[in-house]
Amino acid sequence: MSSLTSNDASSTSPKDADARQQAIDTSQSWIVTAPAGSGKTGLLTLRVLSLLAKVAQPEEILCVTFTNKAAQEMRERVLESLEEAATLDQNALNAIEDPHNKQRLELAWHAMQNDQEQGWKLLQSPLRLKVQTIDSFCRQLNRQSPVSSGAGLASTIIEDADTAYQQAVRYYVEDALNKDDDNPLNSILLPHFDGNIDRIVAMLVQLLGSRDQWLPLIYQARNDQRQALQAATARWNQDSINEVVRALKLYEGDLCQHANYAAEQLIAAGSESPICQLLGVTDFASSEDQDLTNFWQPLLELLLKKDGDFRKALNKNCGFPAGIDKESKALAKQRKESMSQVIGELGEIDGCLEALQAARQLAPSHYDDDQWQVLSALLEVLPSVAAHLQWVFAQMESTDFVQISLAALNVLGHDNELSDLAARLDYQLTHILIDEFQDTSATQLRLLERLTESWYEGDGKTLFVVGDGMQSCYGFRNANVGIFLGIKRQGLPTVVPETLDLCTNFRSSEQIVSWVNQVFAEAFPKQDDIGRGAVRYTPSVAFKSTDDDQSSYIKCQAFVAKTVAKNVDKNAGDAQNGPNPRVYEADYIAEQIKHCQQYFPEDSIAVLVKNRAHLNDIMHALQQQHIPYDAIDLAPLGSKQEIIDLLSLTRALHDPSDTVAWLALLRSPWCGLPLHDLYAIAQHKTDSSGGKRASNLWLNIQDIALDPSINTDNNSNNRTDDKPESENKPPPADLFGQREIPLTPPLQASNRAALQRFVNTMLQALQRFRRQPLTRVIEMAWLALGGPQCLEHERELDNVTTFFSQLEKCDQGGMIGNWEEFERSITRLYAQTQSGSANAVQLMTMHKSKGLEFDTVFVPALERTPRNDDPAILYWLERINSQGSTDLLMSPIASSKSQTPDPLANIIRREKKIHTQLESTRLLYVACTRAKKRLYLSAVLNQDKNDQIKAPADTTMLGKFWSILHEDFTTSLNNPLPSTTSTQEVSSRANVIDTNIYRLQDKWQAPVFDFGASNDHYPLVQDFGVQSITGFDAAFDQNDAHQGFATREHRAEGTLFHRILKRLTEEGLAHWNDKKISQMHVFWSAQLAQLGVSQNKHEAILQRFSEVISAFREDEKSQWLFNHSHQDSACELEVLIEHEDSPTLMIIDRTFVDQGLRWIVDYKTATPSEGESIDAFTQKQSKRYRNQLSKYASAFRLSPDRIVNNQTDTKKIGIKTALFFPYIRHLHIVEP
Repeated sequence: MSSLTSNDASSTSPKDADARQQAIDTSQSWIVTAPAGSGKTGLLTLRVLSLLAKVAQPEEILCVTFTNKAAQEMRERVLESLEEAATLDQNALNAIEDPHNKQRLELAWHAMQNDQEQGWKLLQSPLRLKVQTIDSFCRQLNRQSPVSSGAGLASTIIEDADTAYQQAVRYYVEDALNKDDDNPLNSILLPHFDGNIDRIVAMLVQLLGSRDQWLPLIYQARNDQRQALQAATARWNQDSINEVVRALKLYEGDLCQHANYAAEQLIAAGSESPICQLLGVTDFASSEDQDLTNFWQPLLELLLKKDGDFRKALNKNCGFPAGIDKESKALAKQRKESMSQVIGELGEIDGCLEALQAARQLAPSHYDDDQWQVLSALLEVLPSVAAHLQWVFAQMESTDFVQISLAALNVLGHDNELSDLAARLDYQLTHILIDEFQDTSATQLRLLERLTESWYEGDGKTLFVVGDGMQSCYGFRNANVGIFLGIKRQGLPTVVPETLDLCTNFRSSEQIVSWVNQVFAEAFPKQDDIGRGAVRYTPSVAFKSTDDDQSSYIKCQAFVAKTVAKNVDKNAGDAQNGPNPRVYEADYIAEQIKHCQQYFPEDSIAVLVKNRAHLNDIMHALQQQHIPYDAIDLAPLGSKQEIIDLLSLTRALHDPSDTVAWLALLRSPWCGLPLHDLYAIAQHKTDSSGGKRASNLWLNIQDIALDPSINTDNNSNNRTDDKPESENKPPPADLFGQREIPLTPPLQASNRAALQRFVNTMLQALQRFRRQPLTRVIEMAWLALGGPQCLEHERELDNVTTFFSQLEKCDQGGMIGNWEEFERSITRLYAQTQSGSANAVQLMTMHKSKGLEFDTVFVPALERTPRNDDPAILYWLERINSQGSTDLLMSPIASSKSQTPDPLANIIRREKKIHTQLESTRLLYVACTRAKKRLYLSAVLNQDKNDQIKAPADTTMLGKFWSILHEDFTTSLNNPLPSTTSTQEVSSRANVIDTNIYRLQDKWQAPVFDFGASNDHYPLVQDFGVQSITGFDAAFDQNDAHQGFATREHRAEGTLFHRILKRLTEEGLAHWNDKKISQMHVFWSAQLAQLGVSQNKHEAILQRFSEVISAFREDEKSQWLFNHSHQDSACELEVLIEHEDSPTLMIIDRTFVDQGLRWIVDYKTATPSEGESIDAFTQKQSKRYRNQLSKYASAFRLSPDRIVNNQTDTKKIGIKTALFFPYIRHLHIVEP
């Protein structure tokens, strides 16, 4: 095995141990390349601990991470090391055998010694440790200087600011259209787009999300925009030509000689080929525009074919004729052979072809007048649109992440002049550490340059950045891997860090590491390219040798899709071509997952895809096999059936003339009518004499449901609703009255009853529409219709809760103010698909998997092609030039009347496509390196008419690897697939639509909800405590204000009960005898009245309180829980933590320290339902609230109020989280 495959089995130190030791040298700045699995988080932790042992204040250290999760992990690692070291002495340190653990704790021990000498009390004030995301840091800067930042004191960050962008553009356009024709929008852009203002608006909205790329550079070049942009294009041309010259320099004489010969022959033949311009050349030309046209383009025409590959054959068309006589033929043959030899040798030079192809696409560096007129108009319009956006943000008291970054740059000053805040930061910050530096954007680079602007050699300040160019995959977030490559090569203006390269992979098995080295070394570019963002591959070394491990392997599996005839749905399949092969792929993955779970039950499993939609078939297959899975942020909320039904309900109540909404409701489980009954309702006439049909479907529904004179079909033999609808075919007419049918088929009795129940509920809801908050009307209608009864899983309940939360935000006076925005907000949200199972399969995108690891990884759908980008009003490319600085290339979209694209815009689009393809390869590297033991790759491949496998397109993930992996994939087609699913079953599932009707049982009635009862069928009501609701009339109390799903009484009772428990604890349970409880009734009653509870309900509530508190006195566990003499005892403790962009306040019901354990207890008033065991009840509750308790524990640990009542607690203590159910006096410990 190669030395680059595995570490020496006898060694306990990694091969890069020296580099890792150097990284801890805090006197030196470093830029560290840390490939997948190399332990960069651990290295950063060691660096921070080493710095904490030497700095005067912990605030001198700033550690910036890419995500909140990474920041939390880093902070916890540092704090855990400090807490552990605080319990050790020198002898205990010397006794530690593991060298890495010993080094970590020694560094932490020295840090704690410095902590004690300086009096930091870092464990008691962990927020002094500045570990945060770049967005959080920018937010912090803006809060310190809200005026100079221009961001104000906006407290809300909008993750999806599309609505604000649209408002800003709309306001700008309205202002511009009301002005004279000299406005650039009116005079230039509208004619350029042939008057299509909607297209202009859409493109401007699209552009605002990336304004951090172009806005600073527009301001920078305001006084000399044209020259600055042309200079950037010229530098691009110069860099490209320099690459060509480097590749061709050894052949300069031969190429010029052959080019001159070809030009002579073509001129003699009367050809007009551009190669004729090479006549008389003796050396290479420059990169000026004239030389591009007169020399380089003709030379590249000579060397390359139209498809971009090297010429394989030379003929008269390119200046190499065969000759006409013996002598000329011999000379021609000699010329051809010599030129062919040169081309062949050029093909062997790494990167030569790519350099020639790039140079072939170069555009002139000077704008023509028409091109510049449009571009200058955009450069004037865009800052104005951005200014309108700031105004919109001010009105909304919100902002977006882009504005936060731009504002932070303003805070730190302009044009080499430090602001007061920047000067303070320069004094305070002496060490900056940055994680995931390969995904830095240009704006973030400028921020770093501002922070280090006054640094100088020998000032004791250090920069430590860690990244891996091979894992750069966030181009859609403006990340530019060229920044990482450029700083490795040239450093920053004031800091030039030394480079360190790690190579040891601690994560993956030797088999995985060896395979990744072999495959990706061929797929990655051979050389780094700063301007293009190309990164060469560097091999890794497995830390442990696992060559004999049979449980570690890589499998490639292909599935065949035959050529499908036109007009056939490739996704659904058909009888001739068979089912969609992606269904086979999904079933194969499900079977392999079952196999892994059987033989490796403790191992983690993940399925990683490039696009969320690629998981649809796989989720279905997992459901069919009853395999639990977690899929976070994958399924759009609006795609879930429970949300589709709620949207239909909302539409119907909001607009009773919405026919489609009523039809959808009639088909929903709340009513469940078959198609023939929908047809009957649609064809119903308003009177028996055959008068005009009702103006809308809702009137027809009421007529048939409520008019006793309309016949009902009581003959159950005519139709049976338990049959598929294909057996109950309706008459051949559509539902919208396009054809007159003389007779209306009667409804079956059970269907009529369901319709009547539905109509009664909807009538009451419509009566309350606009009289009460819309959200309340929809919620109560949903409850009365049986919405909770139709849910199949708790996660669907979470989806419903999310829907109502979003609906409440859009509720404007009992109506939805903007339907388009409401629907868009629903589509931007994702459904909850967490199974709650400990060994659930993790489904996620490749981007989400970054930083994670799994024992087994599946990577399907490698043949999928990416979507094409939409046309943009402005094309730009931010590139790192050969000097290491950033250049901006800009070009407007061509005129709507133009037949050809703008040349520079076309080149920028092509260059971005190359960037995307390079990033796609790196993204697959990220996915594959998540695997620790097993890796499965799969794809659906096409066959031609001769049943030969066709190579996947170059734009696919597999296309780049096809030359390496084609044998593995094609061989897999001959292997039988282990599957318990028959071909017939797969075909049936792929091609047959479920035509059964699902409806609440005929005997179902609106449920009665008892206070405090836990009901498996109504988890939503259990959560929110709906009390004594029987049907819609009880659900709607005209005197009740909107309180979500809960009644006012229940929320008031819960609020007061928490107050009572707090006072009871602080005063001591022993003081609460029957007399005191009785005396408290008058005070409790007054508080209930203040909380809006009607007087006639006070007595029952007070009686419950009395019984529960009396029972506490006799219960040993309750006495212990409410004992206020515990160390650090607190009730309803407010813990304020700095989370991402804004402080987060969390309230802990009960916390204290007992016997070395920190207890965090949350009170819950739920009780088991009738017949439900305590174990089943508590397991369900702990599953529901486990995440909430984990957040409490984390928040408490990181809070500056961690030590309550100023008591000292320097020892490391454990944390226990629990739920307490006062009505049954049960304390249930919830494990993390």
